[in-house]
Amino acid sequence: MKDHVMHKVGGWKDRANLIDTSRSIQALGQRGRWTEALGVFLSAGHNALEYDIVFLNILLGTLCARGVWPAALGMLAETVDVCGWNTLLQGSGRAQSWAFTLDALEHMACTVGTDETSFNTAIASVKVWQLAASILAEMSQARLRSDVLGHTAAVSACVPSEDDEARETWRQAVSQLGSMAAASLSANPVTWGACISSARAVCWRLASQLLQDFYSHKLRSNVILLSSAAVASQKGDQWQAALALLQEVNQQAAHCRERDGAESGRFQARGGGHQAMASAGLAILKRDVAASILQKMEVPAAAETLAEMKTTVAAQLLSKMVEDDQHDRAAQILAEMGSGGADITAELRASTAGWIFAQLEAPAAATIIGEMAYVGAGRILAELEPSHAMQILLELDTENAAYVLDDMDTPPAVRVLGAMEHDQAAALAAQMVPDAAAPVFARMEYDDAAGIVAEMGHEAAAGVIQEMEPDAAAGILHEMDPAGAAEVVAVMDYDDGAAFILSELDPEPASKIVAALEESVAAGIMAEMEFETAAAILQEMAYDAASNVLAKMEPATAAGAVSLMEAEPAAHVMMAAQSYANAAKIVSKLTEECAAEVFSEMEVEAAAGIASEMEYESAANGLALMHAEDAANLVSAVESYEDAAGMLSEMEYEDAAALVAHLDASTAGYILGELEHDSASGILAEMDAPAAGAALAYMEYADAAEALCKMDTGAAEVLGAMEYEDAAGVISQAGASAAAGILADMEHAAAGAVLAEMEYHEAAPILAAMEEETAGEVVSEMEYDATAYILGEMDYDIAANILAKVEAYHGAGIVAEMDCGEAASVLMAAQSYASAACIVAEMEAVDAAKVMAEMEAPAAAGVIADLEYSNSADILCLWPWTIVFV
Repeated sequence: MKDHVMHKVGGWKDRANLIDTSRSIQALGQRGRWTEALGVFLSAGHNALEYDIVFLNILLGTLCARGVWPAALGMLAETVDVCGWNTLLQGSGRAQSWAFTLDALEHMACTVGTDETSFNTAIASVKVWQLAASILAEMSQARLRSDVLGHTAAVSACVPSEDDEARETWRQAVSQLGSMAAASLSANPVTWGACISSARAVCWRLASQLLQDFYSHKLRSNVILLSSAAVASQKGDQWQAALALLQEVNQQAAHCRERDGAESGRFQARGGGHQAMASAGLAILKRDVAASILQKMEVPAAAETLAEMKTTVAAQLLSKMVEDDQHDRAAQILAEMGSGGADITAELRASTAGWIFAQLEAPAAATIIGEMAYVGAGRILAELEPSHAMQILLELDTENAAYVLDDMDTPPAVRVLGAMEHDQAAALAAQMVPDAAAPVFARMEYDDAAGIVAEMGHEAAAGVIQEMEPDAAAGILHEMDPAGAAEVVAVMDYDDGAAFILSELDPEPASKIVAALEESVAAGIMAEMEFETAAAILQEMAYDAASNVLAKMEPATAAGAVSLMEAEPAAHVMMAAQSYANAAKIVSKLTEECAAEVFSEMEVEAAAGIASEMEYESAANGLALMHAEDAANLVSAVESYEDAAGMLSEMEYEDAAALVAHLDASTAGYILGELEHDSASGILAEMDAPAAGAALAYMEYADAAEALCKMDTGAAEVLGAMEYEDAAGVISQAGASAAAGILADMEHAAAGAVLAEMEYHEAAPILAAMEEETAGEVVSEMEYDATAYILGEMDYDIAANILAKVEAYHGAGIVAEMDCGEAASVLMAAQSYASAACIVAEMEAVDAAKVMAEMEAPAAAGVIADLEYSNSADILCLWPWTIVFV
């Protein structure tokens, strides 16, 4: 960095920019921002600005003024001239780095040279009379003429560090006065004052003599000189003499006014007058002496004197009074000063000011506090009894009192506010900065804090409550009326304010506050809570109120809360929704398990209404996890069979079947009838045959047949479980082949019974589609007449083949019930005369004769030929005579 700083020093390339940069550095230095000032300087180099000695000295002055002369030395010392080095000497003097001062002076002598300012600055910096005298000697050796400033600085350095040095240092001070006279230099009042101050360590009378010597030189006395003499009087505990000297100040001031009105006017303009001069004199006295003098003065005069002092000095004198147990006296003086005592009070330690203010009446104290610009006022009042501090605050306007409370530490602020009526405290708290008021309220008893918050405006109360830790804020809200607490909560931020605070409350009081909020506001706050917390609060609310709040939330968020509620209250909240559609949006976002639990706790009609508003898949997922009977009750209450079917269609067949099995048969049938045939078939296949059959009976026969035919297995059992009439109606709508396959898997008697219930022309193709063996077995279980009619609708050869598979006696019974012509045709279609003869042989002779009479002669003859003679004889005896045998 030094290399950059030592960028060539020469003319200014851009004078305007350099001037602006210099001003920026000075402005930053005045604000104490020296690092930024240094940054501006360095950037000038980066910006190709060449800087000269003046510019560097400006930066040196800025750095040294802020007490950072080492930084200035390390980075800039090698680039500056005598002026810059003198600036560094001043900086080292302020830092009391005397070793650097001497080294720097020696370095200058070898490099840039020295001047009178260099030596004077060094003398003023070392503050040790031996070193000061040595530097003066070096100044002479450097052939530089010492001046008044250098000698005065040397005299000022003659302050003894120990009592045994007092006389020696005083002699050195007097010696410097002699040296000045020898050099034809006239000591000024400052020089004399420094000498007198040195003499006070030896004897106050000696100091007074020096003052007389000063008069003998016909020099006008001034405040510094006379005050130095007054300080010297303290050595002999001669405060009366000090007061007399201060009175001399007054007389000198009066003499100035008489002799030179204009000059006196200028003096007055600087805050002059005898009190001003007395104040300046007291300021130089030792604190205990000055305080003693001040205590002897009349209160108005003492107050006026303090008013003319520097506030820090005046504060020290008041502090000394308090140390001397002169609280009342200090209070009287401060009260006399009124608002003018504010700056002095601000300089006092809080405990000291507290002792004084404890003696002041509230109006007088308030007058001072009101002018303190709130700096330290709160800490002062914190030292008082709460009741007294409260009375002072109430004397102030509300805004000022609030600012004072902002400045007060939390525990005393709690005590002061607690001493007030709630409305009084609320008025002040409403004006406080929220983050200052928050810890105060947090430390109060919750009921007291609640009483104050209730009296504050909602905006102000919310600001304070929101700045508190959630648990403390919750404690206060708990003590408030729910409606009032709701008004405060309503104006808070939802996320990092209201939600956190309400979460700290127990669910029951939190629910009362939420219930008192507008629904949209409550929803916004609840949406920011943990689901578990929101659920606990919702459970404590009235069902309709909770439902209305949930309706204003995003369905997924609302569902998160509902999912953690107990099933029963969750169900009631959903039932209390303004519409089933609103509830359905939330239930649709629940997990399947949760939806099932909630549905199970609802009244059937409500559950059905909500489920009907849901997507079929969502509703089905919940239904699938319910107890089958409960799910069935819900589905049966759905107004639209189409909707119910839609839900079942999204379920696993096994789950749907378990549900349908608990429906009454008609409802099951109607719902299954609304399903796609594949779905209906899959569900039926998972059901017990009786339940499936009962449901099929209520379906349209065509739909039932389609579903039945699509079943992979179990169709026969289902059909067999139906009433024969219903089974006939269903199977009649199936194709012959499919129907034959299903009937073939049934018990033969049941299959026959079903066929018997069908229209003969419908049953015939089904029976014909069976394998002959199976058909024969089915026919064997049927009544003769039904079979006869069915076979009569079939091709003769098929019928003959079926008859061939039955027992001869059964075939004979069937044939006997057939029309003789049809029976004759069937027998003629038999595979052999022998098989036909077997059937005929089992027939009654008369019936056989009638059938045989309808046969063609060759066929009849063939059949007769295969009969037993006895059988054929019986038949021939009954044969019509018109028959001619060939």
